[in-house]
Amino acid sequence: MKTVCGVFMVLLALTVLLAYLPGNTVEAGSCSNKNCVSSCQGSGNSSGKCINSKCKCYPRG
Repeated sequence: MKTVCGVFMVLLALTVLLAYLPGNTVEAGSCSNKNCVSSCQGSGNSSGKCINSKCKCYPRG
């Protein structure tokens, strides 16, 4: 019983750490609208949007 409780506490602590530390979310690897718009505008496009975790740039004109 002591071992089961210890394992449960360790798993709980790891879950809390992963949930509240920055940079550990699934979205960290994907694009965000702010990054996408500035990246697209920097490459000469008029705008951009994050679709399915990928940047979609819209050309000028």
